[in-house]
Amino acid sequence: MAGNSFSARDRLTIDGRMCEVFRLDPFDRRLRNLLRSHSQPRGNPQVRWCEMPNVAINGLGRIGRAALKILLDADGLDLVAVNDIADLDNLAYLLRYDTVYGRYHRAVDTPDGALLVGGRRIAAFAERDPANLPWADLGVDLVLDCTGVFKSEDGLRQHIQAGASFVILSAPTTSETVPTVAHAVTELAGRFDGNAVRATIPVGSIADIVFVADRPTTAQEVNDAFQQEAASAQYQGILGVSEDPLVSADIVGDPRAAIVDLDLTRVVDDTLVKVMAWYHNEWGFTHQMIREARSTLGVAEIAAEPGR
Repeated sequence: MAGNSFSARDRLTIDGRMCEVFRLDPFDRRLRNLLRSHSQPRGNPQVRWCEMPNVAINGLGRIGRAALKILLDADGLDLVAVNDIADLDNLAYLLRYDTVYGRYHRAVDTPDGALLVGGRRIAAFAERDPANLPWADLGVDLVLDCTGVFKSEDGLRQHIQAGASFVILSAPTTSETVPTVAHAVTELAGRFDGNAVRATIPVGSIADIVFVADRPTTAQEVNDAFQQEAASAQYQGILGVSEDPLVSADIVGDPRAAIVDLDLTRVVDDTLVKVMAWYHNEWGFTHQMIREARSTLGVAEIAAEPGR
């Protein structure tokens, strides 16, 4: 148990009140309980203690490692544990060096069977059965399952049995009962089609989207609509636009879900519209997954910056 695990991280305003945010060593249950039992600091009625939600990652493949790096750069979510059956020292090596993103800017070590990343201690486990993970003991609120193995409701429920409150799956689910973020729009059936193109490159994709408009339109009108929405608060950090002649390497590290290439917008016979949108299939996807985690836990969104 770390003796200096109690350290101030930041201040947040919640419900009009200023909150002191602290990071707790995941093993220090006594300190966690102490904070919960003293919700109102003495001497300042406008300040109260509050805990950041605890997050764990199951599976440290490429998506899991991207999630770890994004979470360590994010505010409002506390990464307390990871689980992967691979050798921990090898996982640390894969965090330090990446063919796509280059060398990680944080120091990574594995003292006493834990991950130490940029001075942050993260509990590490190598448990094949999620039901046996100590999520309850660590106070884990949400698990990002990035293994690609536990895709059914029964598989994901093991995290709940272990003590987590929520689970977000990074891969397509095999159960119809598991809610998904993307939903089909039934009124567009037969009028909307598209596909994603992946060339033989490490990362980077482009979506080719074709739809039939309700009325005659022009490429300029379509692009104006995308530019307006990209600038809106609703799509901040989600949608981008570009007038530059992009290639796949230009979007490496971009956190947004889609970057519309305005020069490639086409309209045929007034109503047949073609839109091309770039996206980083690892970094951008993982940012949107963590955006969903924030929404699930009620944590305010903070604008994402491109990163590694």
